[in-house]
Amino acid sequence: VCKMAFELIFAFDEAISLGHRENVTVAQVKQYCEMESHEERLHKLLMQSKINETKDVMKRKASEIDKNKIEKSRGDKGGFMAMSGSRRIESGFSDMSISS
Repeated sequence: VCKMAFELIFAFDEAISLGHRENVTVAQVKQYCEMESHEERLHKLLMQSKINETKDVMKRKASEIDKNKIEKSRGDKGGFMAMSGSRRIESGFSDMSISS
């Protein structure tokens, strides 16, 4: 597209002006190039809102993943402690023997 930019612009100009020569100044050409259309502004706003929405979704997912990691690490530690604690108690009772 960049290599053929001049040809594309020339082709559009021919299609719009129907091949008739127009007298324009360099300043007018610059002004025409700098002008923004209503559709272009709407497109930019739409794209920016999509970007912002995607960033919000990413932040929510990241915090959700972090919460899941924290809960999982708490669950693993709690489960490990509960298991090792119960084994100590059971082994303590099995060592005790009541002789009558």
